[in-house]
Amino acid sequence: MERAGGRAIRRAGSDEQNNIEIYKGAHAAVVNITSTVYERNWFLELIPQKGTGSGFLVDDSGRILTNNHVISGSQELEVTLTDQTSTGRTRWCGIRTTTSR
Repeated sequence: MERAGGRAIRRAGSDEQNNIEIYKGAHAAVVNITSTVYERNWFLELIPQKGTGSGFLVDDSGRILTNNHVISGSQELEVTLTDQTSTGRTRWCGIRTTTSR
């Protein structure tokens, strides 16, 4: 441990340093996803229900990988990028599921 300004500073271990390096290289690809599902209430009025989740950009064309529960049943999706710009309404192109053996 080192001392700086009277405080003890712990150095990152190799695993933690590895995680820091991965974050530095990949954090700009992380996106926030807001999904909207419209449900009818007792009076048959449409009420928007919003949920949020995350995903990440996988290529330069803007394809995003996320978990199914983030977008399942959504009628609208909005993606917000790391720089806080928003795509507005977004369409999803397909779902690919995998199972582990």
